Amino acid sequence: SGDESGTQSTDSDGFFSFVVSSGVTIELDPDRPTSWVEFVSTIDLINIQRHILNLELLGDPYKIISADINADNIVSTFDLVLLQQLIVGIQDSIAGNTSWRFIPASYVFDDPENPLAEDFPELIEYENITADTSDNWVALKTGDVTWPSSGSRMALDAPVYFITEQLKSDGNQHQTRLLSPDERVTTTGYQFELHFNPGELSINHIDIDDSDLPGISKDHFFVDNDKGILRALWYDGRGFEMEPGMVLFEIVWTSAKNSTDLLSAVAVSPIGSRLTAFIALENQAPAALRLTRNTEKAKDKVIISHGVLPNPWTHAAELRIELADDKQVEIELFDASGRLIHSFEMEGRKGINSIQMDSNLPSGKLFYNIRVDGEEYRGQMIRLE
Repeated sequence: SGDESGTQSTDSDGFFSFVVSSGVTIELDPDRPTSWVEFVSTIDLINIQRHILNLELLGDPYKIISADINADNIVSTFDLVLLQQLIVGIQDSIAGNTSWRFIPASYVFDDPENPLAEDFPELIEYENITADTSDNWVALKTGDVTWPSSGSRMALDAPVYFITEQLKSDGNQHQTRLLSPDERVTTTGYQFELHFNPGELSINHIDIDDSDLPGISKDHFFVDNDKGILRALWYDGRGFEMEPGMVLFEIVWTSAKNSTDLLSAVAVSPIGSRLTAFIALENQAPAALRLTRNTEKAKDKVIISHGVLPNPWTHAAELRIELADDKQVEIELFDASGRLIHSFEMEGRKGINSIQMDSNLPSGKLFYNIRVDGEEYRGQMIRLE
């Protein structure tokens, strides 16, 4: 009671306890101040849109509350706009709401199909405490309506590949088009990040004028040339048939060198990225999303993706190689002058393989070659002083 206040953290299992004097009145107001994008993805946008369109209701009062992104007691298309801006990075928080909300587990909704119409509690007041007491809470992540979570740990099916097509090159200025997969797919959305070295590449703008995707907008993209990141998403909860050769969007970019190959300068959503790269497929599990240079069968690739995280780095980093199958892998590291500084072989396993990089490597720009089944893959990293 009075003006006293304090903070108590839970343990890893969510339990907490504290002692107060007998006869006092206290108020419990839970909070979890973590990232707004934790546990949310384009899958949540799809499911909220399907709820709004009455195609598939969320069917749970807690999910409906989580879908109210700005806490105005209405789930609307404005919530979709706000959530997509959070996911790609246009906004980092939403005024009037918190990233987590907590409701006492003992609370019973009058109308579970319309919980936003009632004044449900988000704190508990204990008056004149004279004995031990306990309560449980239901924690709601704003925007997360897909349980289990659709965030970075979601399970993904075998990769689907978007295709890159070089349209124009004029000196260091380039325009690359992204096309749909070379096989028809019915999708409800996708998301991915491109990571690049800011010293080697910059993105001028994204062109959607010729896109075949319904409803695509500039709010579906975020570019940070200082950090070397492009984020992209798109969704249509009604489902959309992507025919081979459809135009998704175009990237207008500048290279520091005369390279015209966008894919040689970017990594697609390396492990640990804010946006896990996936495409949501109708009536089946989401598939990992990758990019390829042509219409050759991408599933025949021996290396699905590779990249260094973090990049640049100072004390430690990981070279991560995603293999389509168990393979013998040869790796060579070179300094900026092209001098071989390290080479080794390893028994690669299907999926993600991590190779540790440490401060024994020289500082500056470093290059790596990965050789598998006679095919060679190249990349680069920067180790800071």
